[in-house]
Amino acid sequence: MEAAGLMNDFPCIVIRGICDYADSGKEATWQEYAAAVAAAYAKELLGCVQSSVVDAEDPAKAILENGMQQTTAATRATADSIRSDLHTNEIKRWLCPPDPSSNASHARTLRHKGTGAWLLESPVFQEWHSGSRRQLWLHGLAGCGKSVLSTTMLDHLANGNDDLILSFFFDFNDVAKQTLEGMLRSLAFQLYRRGVNSANYLDALFQAHRNSSDQPTTKNLLEEIRKRVGDGADGMFRWAFCQLDSLARCRHEAAMEEALESLPLDLNETYEPYCPSLVTVIYTNDKELHLAHFSVEEYLLRHDQFQITTASISITRTCLIYLTDINGSEREMTRYFPMARYAAEHWIYHAALTLAYEEITQRIVSFLETEETFQKWARLHQADRSWDDSPGAPRGSRLYYACFNGLRVPAHDLIDKGADVNAHGGAYGNALQAASRGHQEIVNLLLDKGADVNAQGGRYGNALQAASQRGHHGIVNMLQRRGAITLPSP
Repeated sequence: MEAAGLMNDFPCIVIRGICDYADSGKEATWQEYAAAVAAAYAKELLGCVQSSVVDAEDPAKAILENGMQQTTAATRATADSIRSDLHTNEIKRWLCPPDPSSNASHARTLRHKGTGAWLLESPVFQEWHSGSRRQLWLHGLAGCGKSVLSTTMLDHLANGNDDLILSFFFDFNDVAKQTLEGMLRSLAFQLYRRGVNSANYLDALFQAHRNSSDQPTTKNLLEEIRKRVGDGADGMFRWAFCQLDSLARCRHEAAMEEALESLPLDLNETYEPYCPSLVTVIYTNDKELHLAHFSVEEYLLRHDQFQITTASISITRTCLIYLTDINGSEREMTRYFPMARYAAEHWIYHAALTLAYEEITQRIVSFLETEETFQKWARLHQADRSWDDSPGAPRGSRLYYACFNGLRVPAHDLIDKGADVNAHGGAYGNALQAASRGHQEIVNLLLDKGADVNAQGGRYGNALQAASQRGHHGIVNMLQRRGAITLPSP
């Protein structure tokens, strides 16, 4: 009642006298006093503020509605952003793209001020940068500094430039960065993150592959990419780096002069004695020890005293013992045992080079047969779910994982001990389909031992489709000779 007569001229303000809070009983005794106070305040307000001034103001309802609209829009934008980020993470898990930024970051740590300025100022680079030259081929011997110079060019191109820039480094330290498929996956994901037109193509491809149940083929990825997108060292900066590193360790001038008089002529002579530069520490989530350069690997493999098989035996044995001895949950093992994930992932590669040695084969079979070690290994790494850092309990049998990883002799031993060749499980459904990804001898073994050549299920549907889509014509021919049926397209 106190506001009666004011609402038409003052739609943005209400003056009320409140009496309900004057006592605990909420009696009306205080109402007339509250009304009098409200009326007095209203009179005072009307003496200071004219209705014409109020007319220019927005009503409180309009202000609230506008604020709610803005809040709703901001909330919707935030929700859309979260959904987009979640979907991007799904695409990333599906593609498993190698990340080239780690190579660029490492190259920057090796670069000194002014490195590569001569290249950026060269006529050849200027022509390429302006577009008059379509390709720029930076080539040289191993260790001559191509990665550092490439990173210099990338940083130069990215400086103040919003244009799309794609990059990739082939890396001898990272198996994922050694194949055409790895490069295409990386480039495709870079395109996707920039939100260019290829994002729609990749989203459609994602849906077509049953929301990541199937992997994209190299052909798919290639189609997307094509649519979018010093004197003393004789150029061997790796050689120069090693010499400077050795000279820096000299304790006095005489030792430095002596070292300068006996500099090795090339990288082979540099690596012949012990050289501290053979290895380097790479800082990722943890400190990792790497060979300093792929020329080191080339040198070791050429060296008569270096035997890759002997090294693989030692590495396989060490990894299996390490995995056997550690304990705890997956989180505890990765936290307290830094080598756990590496050992779980890489012992298979080294084991494949040692299968002619019975002692290693027996150790592998024992490792797989022992429930504790098998479960422990599976919680750390499952090769058919390589994108998943916490894969959980094994989804396939011991024979399935042996066949998937190309462990022919252990697979044979497991079958002789009663392993079911037709057991279902794993991303590829059964051992035959897992082996049909490229392990022809194991495919032949499984068929000889009674594997169902037309067993259905798994990522590709059956073994014949797996071999066909992966391009293994020898396995395709073998499966067809053994009765594989080509099913009509749905």
